[in-house]
Amino acid sequence: MPRPIILLFLCALVSPLTAHAGAPQALALAEQAVHRAEQTANQDPQGLVARVNDLAMEYLIQGELLQAERQYQRALAFQEQVTGSEDPRVANTLDNLAWVQVKEAHYDQAESLFRQSLAIRERTLGPDHPLVARSLTNLAALYLYWDRAEEVPPLTKRAVTIWSGDRHGGDSNPSQR
Repeated sequence: MPRPIILLFLCALVSPLTAHAGAPQALALAEQAVHRAEQTANQDPQGLVARVNDLAMEYLIQGELLQAERQYQRALAFQEQVTGSEDPRVANTLDNLAWVQVKEAHYDQAESLFRQSLAIRERTLGPDHPLVARSLTNLAALYLYWDRAEEVPPLTKRAVTIWSGDRHGGDSNPSQR
């Protein structure tokens, strides 16, 4: 059975290599880290999810969208198995999968994934959480890619309101709303 320190070492190596898009060593190390994480999945199931997400990101960086999509779907299945489908970490993986869909110009699918992510975050974290704002800006960015710019302002306004902590939408007197 591999020692956790070896897995941590491999993960530490993957991150700097990933910063150099296309580095062939990064993909090999990410695959090796997944293999090792699979061997210790019973003790650290969340570690396996993280390593599969890392591998998917490496495929995305290298432009291998089909492989990235497959690995993000795999990570999503593992994440839902480990935490259930209503966990904020599921929302993170949904976002990652949605960005692959954006890169493939599958905007309908990306929108559905981003909306699922937003709904999970609103239900589990509350409507004023900063990660809800991240979901809103992801949707706004998608709409810019998709030439649906008219849908962007309400999303970005709500995101800014969340980030600023202003629950009254910028109105100085909430009773006048």
